[in-house]
Amino acid sequence: SSGLTRSTWSRRVLWTQNERSSVAKIYAIDGDGARRAVIKLAGARRVNLQDIASGPDHTLWVGDIGDDRAERSRIRLFRIREPRRLSDRSVDPTRYRLRY
Repeated sequence: SSGLTRSTWSRRVLWTQNERSSVAKIYAIDGDGARRAVIKLAGARRVNLQDIASGPDHTLWVGDIGDDRAERSRIRLFRIREPRRLSDRSVDPTRYRLRY
């Protein structure tokens, strides 16, 4: 995990992400680091997630921006609406493809 952001709801929850994986996931954790929920970003495969940020209107932004070998010409951002209720689930994110 390399990114951390606060919940957009009034609760003591932080969000983080897995770095390298064949499937993109974000994790809700409490102040002790205990997992509260896992959200799979449907359709996001072969990713190198490096950061996560809270946004307006209860959105979470996840950056597939890792490029240790400087080989990528494009990166991706995923936006989801942060769920009010925490539970494991799969969501279909809005995808943004950006080019260097």
